[in-house]
Amino acid sequence: MTEGNYSRLACHLLFVRRLGYYVIQIYIPSSLIVVLSWMSFWLDRNAVPARVALGITTVLTLTTLISNTNAALPKVQYLTHNYQAILHYHTPGISRICYPAADLRI
Repeated sequence: MTEGNYSRLACHLLFVRRLGYYVIQIYIPSSLIVVLSWMSFWLDRNAVPARVALGITTVLTLTTLISNTNAALPKVQYLTHNYQAILHYHTPGISRICYPAADLRI
């Protein structure tokens, strides 16, 4: 550009996201389901059917929760915050193996 007096317009936008919906619909239920799945550690070792049923119920419930949440969200081609939180909190070892470049600091 050549030297001179130029005018410009500056604009600062501030976007705020309300997290109440996500906390109530995703974080609290999934955390409670994971805590309930820990009950299998207090069950008798010989109570295999109860432990298997508790594990399968946990997996199916979390899968349903994720599916219902994703149905309500817009389609995007990148790893969303919801997936990062689920991967980080519920499967910390797997999240670091599958998505090493993802920023999982929540």
